[in-house]
Amino acid sequence: MIINAQTLDLAFKGFKSVYSDAHLPMDAVAELLEDRNGRIALMNEQAAGAMVQKAFDDGYLTPAMRGWATALASQDPDSFKAFLGTAPRPFSHLLTPMPRPLSAVAAQNDDSDEAAAICAQLGLKPGSLNS
Repeated sequence: MIINAQTLDLAFKGFKSVYSDAHLPMDAVAELLEDRNGRIALMNEQAAGAMVQKAFDDGYLTPAMRGWATALASQDPDSFKAFLGTAPRPFSHLLTPMPRPLSAVAAQNDDSDEAAAICAQLGLKPGSLNS
């Protein structure tokens, strides 16, 4: 048997009809149920946010899709997982850092006037940026 908020509410109503307020503080039980339902909603929201963040990090989503994805993951996590299972990762290349070409590093000329000014400000010998 799966226990969810609806099952607990039905059990609470049946329990309340059997026992009067003199035997059990119904307000305390109602407060506990309300707190429990709030915690479940918060955990579901956090789980949906984590799924959306992972999908964003993996390149399935763009920033503009975040609101839609969060709503879908909150309302129907299985549908969101099915979307991720069938969708390509078209945006993954946007999130990987571009390597600096080796030719750009080798072609740097640190004997320029700017390099000499930097060496002078740092108290280094001119040309020491080359090593």
